[in-house]
Amino acid sequence: ARVGATVVDGREWLLFQAVPAFELFTGHGAPVPTMRKALWKTRKDGRTNIALIGFMGSGKSAVAEAMGRRTGMAVIDIDTNIEKKAGCSVAEIFERKGEKAFRSMEVEEVDGLRFVSNTVVSCGGGVVVSRPNVRVLRNNCVTVWLWAGIDTSLRRIGETGSRPLLHRVDEAGAEALLRGRYPLYASTCDLLVNTEGKGPEEIAMRIHDETRNNAVRR
Repeated sequence: ARVGATVVDGREWLLFQAVPAFELFTGHGAPVPTMRKALWKTRKDGRTNIALIGFMGSGKSAVAEAMGRRTGMAVIDIDTNIEKKAGCSVAEIFERKGEKAFRSMEVEEVDGLRFVSNTVVSCGGGVVVSRPNVRVLRNNCVTVWLWAGIDTSLRRIGETGSRPLLHRVDEAGAEALLRGRYPLYASTCDLLVNTEGKGPEEIAMRIHDETRNNAVRR
């Protein structure tokens, strides 16, 4: 520096290695300011829960079950718990009571994560639209974004009719919904995992390797 050279922190090198990887995985521009903020705010803490977020069809439920088998951790599926308490499916909740009522149930369910530990949590695709949910996830879980392209997500979902927000939209509408959530997933997660062409066991092994001993920093 005394001879006039520009000094670049090593974290900037790491950031701009991650940017093309993000764009390759997602096909969209990387949220560089958000990524930089997360990278420079590094700390190691005692979070023992692993929360899986991502769009419908990204494989969250299957990967959570695989994580449970691999690690012996308890497994929670937020949507399944809501359905048990409501006595009907998520699609029926949307149909009868509307999305606002469902999001309220979801916030209540996610808030309960403050009182659990050593648990893998499969979250609904829209969990990140509620700020209280994001706060609980960030404070109590190592949060992993499972990414898959829209074609893969729609293929995995199939024609089950079980995803109410996709019930009346075409592929373009689904892609717009996913694109709108990219910044929310990116700002919530500690780790991004591309699930394209990978089975639940392989993805679970990757997450376990990346998060064991609380190795993930933020």
